[in-house]
Amino acid sequence: MNAVGAVGVSGQRLTLDLSCESASIRDGTYGPTTTIKFKDDAGHVFVWFASGVKTDIFEPGRRYVVKATVRRHAEWKGVIETHLTRVVETKQPNLKIVGR
Repeated sequence: MNAVGAVGVSGQRLTLDLSCESASIRDGTYGPTTTIKFKDDAGHVFVWFASGVKTDIFEPGRRYVVKATVRRHAEWKGVIETHLTRVVETKQPNLKIVGR
């Protein structure tokens, strides 16, 4: 289990500086779902399950400043994850970044 823990509380809107770790697409009953995993400098893990194909928006290996809403917290294979919703890349300078 990672000792880093979760970030924020459910419903909280955050601005985060994240590195995209992976992006994958899975076909489901209602169409494709994109799963994007992010990590911050402190080691927190963030996951976004998005409807449709979003792999053209976030590229693994790159860093992004995003605004996102905390959906919930979960544990997967001993790793605590913060699940996000309404993830949008922002390019606004001088934002206060959560976790710094």
